[in-house]
Amino acid sequence: ENGRANGRGSIGSTHSAVHIENPESHLRWYFRHFLGKAHHNYCGKTVDKSIYVLSVVKSEDQCRVILWVNTGLQRISLPATSRLSPSSICQEFGDIAIDKTPREVRDPKLQEDLCYIEEQEGAINFKFGVLYKKKGQQTDNEILSNSKLRKR
Repeated sequence: ENGRANGRGSIGSTHSAVHIENPESHLRWYFRHFLGKAHHNYCGKTVDKSIYVLSVVKSEDQCRVILWVNTGLQRISLPATSRLSPSSICQEFGDIAIDKTPREVRDPKLQEDLCYIEEQEGAINFKFGVLYKKKGQQTDNEILSNSKLRKR
C-alpha cells in the first residue's frame, strides 16, 4: 500500500473482463487504521482561510494520512520516516497551500466527529451503473453510445 491508495481490481476471463472498483479500500480508513491506535489529528487553515484536518498514523513501515477538507477526503500512504512533519505531509497532497503550521488537537470529540464524517462519505460516494453491450460492439465509444435498450 505504498504510494497513493487505489482500490481498483478486475476479475473475469480473457474474453470479457469485468472492471470492479472497490470503494471499501478507500472508505473507512479512519475507522480501520486510526481508531484504537496511537495517532495524531492536526487542524489548520489554508491560505484561502478554509479549515482542514490532517490525521496521521505511523506503523513500522508506513504512514497513513487522511486530509479532511471541505471538498472531501484525500488519503495517502507514505513510507514511514522520522522526518515527516505535519507541514511536510501536507505538501505531499500538492493541492493544499497551508497558511500556518497545523496544531495538534487532542480532543476525543474530534475522533467521534471524524468517524461520523467518514461514515457519511460512504453514503454519498457509492455509485452503481450498468452498461449494455450489443453483439459486435468492441470499442468503448460503441458501447458507451448505446442509447436504446433492445426489446426481446
